[in-house]
Amino acid sequence: LITGEKSRALTEGDFKQLEEINEHYAMVTVGGKVMIALSQRGDFGDRVEFMPVKDLPVRLGGCGTVYGWKKEDGKVKAASPINVATAWLNWSRMRRFDDGVTFAPGEGDQGTRLNLWQGYAVRPRAGDVSLWLNHLEKVICNGDKDNARYLLQYLAHMVQRPQEKPSVSVTLRTEGKGAGKDLFLKPLLTMFGNHAILLNDTNQVTGRFNAVLEGKILITLNEAQIHSHSQLQKFKTVVSEPTAPIERKGVDIMQIRNFARLISTTNHEDAIKVEKGERRQFMLACSEEYAVKEGDERQESKRKAYFDPLVEWTRNGGASRLLKYLQEVDISDFNPFTCPATEELNDAILLNMDPFESWLVDIADNHRTISSDGVHDAVKKHGDDGQYRFYVNKLAEHFATRLPKTESDRKVQTKVGMALSKMGFSTKRDSGNAPRYFVTSIDALREKVAKYVGQDVDKLFNA
Repeated sequence: LITGEKSRALTEGDFKQLEEINEHYAMVTVGGKVMIALSQRGDFGDRVEFMPVKDLPVRLGGCGTVYGWKKEDGKVKAASPINVATAWLNWSRMRRFDDGVTFAPGEGDQGTRLNLWQGYAVRPRAGDVSLWLNHLEKVICNGDKDNARYLLQYLAHMVQRPQEKPSVSVTLRTEGKGAGKDLFLKPLLTMFGNHAILLNDTNQVTGRFNAVLEGKILITLNEAQIHSHSQLQKFKTVVSEPTAPIERKGVDIMQIRNFARLISTTNHEDAIKVEKGERRQFMLACSEEYAVKEGDERQESKRKAYFDPLVEWTRNGGASRLLKYLQEVDISDFNPFTCPATEELNDAILLNMDPFESWLVDIADNHRTISSDGVHDAVKKHGDDGQYRFYVNKLAEHFATRLPKTESDRKVQTKVGMALSKMGFSTKRDSGNAPRYFVTSIDALREKVAKYVGQDVDKLFNA
């Protein structure tokens, strides 16, 4: 039935018209506003778009009219015509979702909430994926088989369990350009269609208006730049939290279910701020073997021989073949909530250390740095069993050389002394006013420094 002022019963033809509209349109409440949701096919698979209710008659203009019938004085007669948009908006069977939208990958609509999941943009198809797998291991993971296995399982988990939010992000870095990072990601973006997006502006993730996050399984950040504390906290929320706040222009902030995996690419070693103790960033220094070398014709020939077959594979159904392959990868032993601590992650942590932590690592790595910087008698052998004396006043003197002149000697000595105490070193004197020192082996010093800065000792000191 059509209800309201234009009430009437429907003919079979009217009913069919409105059913067709129902297949693509729905009324939904979004951020406190009533809007029309339109599901349609696009260049990147099915997608859901939103428009104001007032725009619906324009959108459906030319789509016909509805007559229907009604009884007057006991007689059945044709009702006056109304446009199909008005008819649908007043139809008792109009699709409507009064409790808004949700994103539930792999499922249907959730009762009174519209599900934004539209499925994969390609159909899985069996076929050869060896070129892409070789690229993953040899270039993206720089030949490291363990890292390649983790990354493959990470991507397979994204395909097999899109509804299970991991808490790990991936960063791919090269110094040179054209090494093949984008080509590696292209079939992944293709297979997820509108549930994936390539962004060139980090603020679209960490800024105020971030509606691009909604309904995404894969987000790739090209030339990511995350340096401030506030940016990092927002980035971490998107990476690891099962819900995230989004804000559209002119619409109230709302919480959404968050299933996004973030993969960042960069040509800068300081692209993403990393704090000590970080364990949820899978960072890779990719191979530069096929990167661009300006003016090098031999390198260009090498690049062409390597990339042309991979480009051709990508253009000719690579995403469909890769989807089928990833659906069958064994992920029974994969943990989506942790990742290996790579050398690239360790380097990023060192780069982001504060001056004091960086200094501690330097002296533990090579204590002779102290004397070569002009501060003598800071370290002396203590017996013949690999033990050394480290004099606190001399360590403070050396650390002061790394600081602005405004820092007082007393303040520097206090900072060094407190850090040594926190690391578990007990200091002593040989006599009343003799300088304080502590005794340790280099290996023990490195272990305590690594623990203090929150890193693995072997990776920190390249054991």
